[in-house]
Amino acid sequence: MIATNEPWQPRLYGVASGLVYRSQFTTAAPDLRRQAAEQFSAWVASKGVTLSAASLLAGGMVESASADGARRVARSTVGSYTDRATGRQLHAAAFKLDEYLGDGTSWTTSLRLASPYRAEQTVLFAEQDADHRLFELDATADWPEVPWIWLDLEHHRGETGAIVRPGSPRLVRDLLAAVEGTDGSLPLTSDLLDITAGHVDELCG
Repeated sequence: MIATNEPWQPRLYGVASGLVYRSQFTTAAPDLRRQAAEQFSAWVASKGVTLSAASLLAGGMVESASADGARRVARSTVGSYTDRATGRQLHAAAFKLDEYLGDGTSWTTSLRLASPYRAEQTVLFAEQDADHRLFELDATADWPEVPWIWLDLEHHRGETGAIVRPGSPRLVRDLLAAVEGTDGSLPLTSDLLDITAGHVDELCG
């Protein structure tokens, strides 16, 4: 895990051994934390985990178990930071679901996001566990110009687990259906594109 020297940007995490999917994009969507919390809440509910968007935005946690032996733990961390001198405010959140399945495999879905705002009131940033902080606070660093989202999906196979085929997680598809994602100046979709040798010249521009 490596922290960037621009703390108002996403932290740069080393590629985990079980990482099977990563998506990072920007969006101009208003009230990004609320929209992301609603999508995350609906997604975990489809897995039998009841954690409302309001509870997510309050820093909630819930654990559930199913008849097939699966155990799921959903949690969130939220916070805000205001630069007193300029009134700039950064709203951030991290939502996470750990799934431990009956066959010995496990999945971890981590969603992080931040939205810059102008504010008149000072709100202290919520304290974070030292190993899971969203940002390294440094008032001299550049603030992001637009809100961003970062999603990682990790999978750890058990002894009999099957190899996972690439695909777009449902949560990403739901998020991109709710907000317009961009990568630089280009619109982003959840569609998969198989890159072959014939695409190299096009990608290199």
